Amino acid sequence: YRGLHVAVVGGGDSAIEAACALADVDGTDVTLSYRDAVFSRAKKKNREEIERRRASRRLRVLLGSKVTSIGETDIEIETATGIAGNTSWKIGSSRFAVVPPWSRVAGGSASMRSS
Repeated sequence: YRGLHVAVVGGGDSAIEAACALADVDGTDVTLSYRDAVFSRAKKKNREEIERRRASRRLRVLLGSKVTSIGETDIEIETATGIAGNTSWKIGSSRFAVVPPWSRVAGGSASMRSS
């Protein structure tokens, strides 16, 4: 996933662990999208790991968000309250990956989109 913008969708332990593992890969831009306002289903340890990576700017977290479309070269995410004045995020790149939260990031499979 090095050199890719990766979107992880979900707020459970599997999604958080995948997002954290990906955020630790140098050169990877990671966005975690979750529909609720807080990570209520996740273990405390995983919530702390997310906050640590968010604080160090290794991970972008979009709470209260919803994926509205996944295209060949972009993914669109709506946020309920907006972040920095934006209520819709479009992550576009010639190379990005959408990682299902249940996949094993190391050696697992994922849906790859590239042009």
